[in-house]
Amino acid sequence: MDLAKISKLTQDIAEAIKAAFEIDVEIVDRRINRVAATGFARNRVGQKMLYGTASTEVIAKGQPIVIQSMKHEVCQVCPGLGECTYVGGIVSPIFYEGVVIGTINLVAYDQEKMDTINNARNGIINFSEKMSSLIEAKLKEEEYLEQKLTFLEELKVIANINPYGVLITDEVGSIKYGNNLAFSMLNEKELDLTGMNLFELFIDLPKEIYYSHHDLDESEIVLKNKANDKTILAEYKRIIKEGYFLGVIITFKCFLSETNSRNKDSQRIRINDIKGQSAVIQELKLNAIKFAKTDSTILITGENGTGKDLFAEAIHQESLRNKSPFVIINCGALPENLIESELFGYEKGAFTGASTIGKKGKFELANNGTIFLDEIGTMPLHLQTRLLRVIQNREIDRIGGSESTKLDVRIIAATNENLFSLVEQGKFRRDLYYRLHVIPLHLPPLRERKDDLSLLTNGFIMKFNELLSKSAGDLTAEAMEILMSHNWPGNIRELENVMEYAMNSIPANTEYIGVNHLPAYLQSFYFTNASTPPSSHQDIIKINLNNYEEEIIRHLLEIYGKSTTGKQQVAKKMNISQATLYRKLKQYNV
Repeated sequence: MDLAKISKLTQDIAEAIKAAFEIDVEIVDRRINRVAATGFARNRVGQKMLYGTASTEVIAKGQPIVIQSMKHEVCQVCPGLGECTYVGGIVSPIFYEGVVIGTINLVAYDQEKMDTINNARNGIINFSEKMSSLIEAKLKEEEYLEQKLTFLEELKVIANINPYGVLITDEVGSIKYGNNLAFSMLNEKELDLTGMNLFELFIDLPKEIYYSHHDLDESEIVLKNKANDKTILAEYKRIIKEGYFLGVIITFKCFLSETNSRNKDSQRIRINDIKGQSAVIQELKLNAIKFAKTDSTILITGENGTGKDLFAEAIHQESLRNKSPFVIINCGALPENLIESELFGYEKGAFTGASTIGKKGKFELANNGTIFLDEIGTMPLHLQTRLLRVIQNREIDRIGGSESTKLDVRIIAATNENLFSLVEQGKFRRDLYYRLHVIPLHLPPLRERKDDLSLLTNGFIMKFNELLSKSAGDLTAEAMEILMSHNWPGNIRELENVMEYAMNSIPANTEYIGVNHLPAYLQSFYFTNASTPPSSHQDIIKINLNNYEEEIIRHLLEIYGKSTTGKQQVAKKMNISQATLYRKLKQYNV
């Protein structure tokens, strides 16, 4: 045990002994390094004693020694005999759990001080023993605190590899600790949330969690964040120790919009609600209505943002199962170690951290209804085998369960990947592919159905007029020309984002959306390709090309991602080299 850890205390003890006996003091550790001192040795704290033979003797034998003159046997074997500045003194051991870890040395530099030591010998030894006990107690306290801090750091590591967000509160709801995922889900910083009360953070937090006088079983709750209106599915666990209520652990499982059934009271989407008048969309809608009446498995394919989720729900609403649950699970949004339990559920005690009452999986929740497996191409191979069995036998086995449960559930899967290509690469089971590929529906990208652009934009204008209290009726001819000329790599989702941006840009009473209301990356296309801006736009402020270029880069990165492959695609789209792209990323601090 290192005495240097409590250097302030050892110095205070040295000063206290000197004040009591008017004798200079040196405290040394097992390596004969001074950790505290008074008098002229004070300037040598942190240095090794030149000889330290007496301290070495006491550390070895564990008994105090009194040196009255240089004739003492310890002095006789000291290599510093004849050069020592001490006349004598008392050297007492410092114990830590029965082991000597240093010494307390009261030293006399003249005979007068040596006489003082002789006269108070017993008192000095007793006082030194008490100071040794004080040092031992302080070291144990430091060790305990160090262990607690280490344990806390270990708990933080464990909490931060937990696939769920976690908040720990005191008995009235004030946040004491949270893991990184919790703060990320709440879009808050740790410093901003620590100490905040949960009742300030969430709408309709059940008060009985904190103010009930009875023990409550752990339970799922729905929490709505006051700051951003996001709705989170959570679990709570009350912390009870020796009958006393100490606080609550809140576990954030997911945003409800990602993996849970849609609210029964929300607006239901039917096939006719899907906007599109192009021939390809009309045919798709007719087929969707026809196939909705059967229970056959449907595989919806198409690029990101083409509306696969809307078609899946519309098919469910057109089916005979529309009074039963429509359950959505995004296979790409869940960690691999969670997909199995989310899909198939588990029995109580199936694994460490499992609920004490077990849990239904999404297939059981969707019984008699429809389950929508989005991003099916990301499902791990070992789970593809279990999914194949579910499709073949219409039964599931919970994790840790011993009996199979029969199911009546319709499966709709979707992917933006080429599943057949994944089969050829050995990344997707061939037999599962054919089980899913019973009724294929392919949604075309927006660039192949531009006849629908006007209808889609009008639909978004109506939507955002209501949400943003605006009064726009249409786009100007120039603005629509830009939309028709754009390639729409982000498909309908990109179009919706563009229209939301435009609707936020226009003043409240504006009737038309013009070029100057569109995002900068689309404006730049207009001014780059128009030899002279139309007279109706002469009042538009000159474009800052650098700002537009930066926005174009940011927009393309959102579409293709920030990986090396994504950046290669961005550079290709901008018709520049990768080196140029990286230089611009640095220039714009992207």
